[in-house]
Amino acid sequence: MDEELLGRGSEALEVPEGIVGAVVLEPTGLYPCPAEAGTLEVRVTVSGRAAHGTTPWAGDNAILKALEDFRRFLAHPIFSHRHPLFPRGAWVNLGRIEGGYDPMVVPASCAIHFDVGFAPGLSPVEVLGAVRKAFTDPAVLEVLDVSPPWEIPHDAPILRRLQRAIREALGEELPLGGMPSWTDAANLFAKGVNPVVFGAGSLEVAHTPHEAIPLRELESLARVLLNLLED
Repeated sequence: MDEELLGRGSEALEVPEGIVGAVVLEPTGLYPCPAEAGTLEVRVTVSGRAAHGTTPWAGDNAILKALEDFRRFLAHPIFSHRHPLFPRGAWVNLGRIEGGYDPMVVPASCAIHFDVGFAPGLSPVEVLGAVRKAFTDPAVLEVLDVSPPWEIPHDAPILRRLQRAIREALGEELPLGGMPSWTDAANLFAKGVNPVVFGAGSLEVAHTPHEAIPLRELESLARVLLNLLED
């Protein structure tokens, strides 16, 4: 319930006594993921000074200032962080820019909205500190969403059972992966449950017009889950 927005369903869930593991179905390409990246969603508003567009030297272009600060953020050492299950230890998507209204006016304000993902080993405090350091005054920073990364022990019973079910259903051992997106597993982990994120499909095409799951992969997922339930 509400997984795509606030995750209120898994947040409100009362975990029954004795439940220590869970498989959370998400598109992982059938790779079992015992770890999930953290996320920090922010909007930063940068101020400049308006001027006529033919005299840009008389103003202070807020869009250019915001982009310069954003490039400074991308050069921060957090982006050199690495984790065995995440090829990139930290990454960012700049999803929205709002600034200016006419090419004949130097924009006096610019808001940029971006999401930072980061692997276990980095904390939300560290990532937010990097954002604050990159964006120069005057800037207004709003934290819209934050979730820490998590990782379960690789010998957790639920992970071993799932790996066994994969071997029996598919005839091969699939390597572990890391889930780069927030899922309901984060709320389960916070409640003391060891979750593994696992499922058919590719995360890269989720939320796009091309979102789809290959039928053969969906059939493989069904066989794995059946083996897991019968274990």
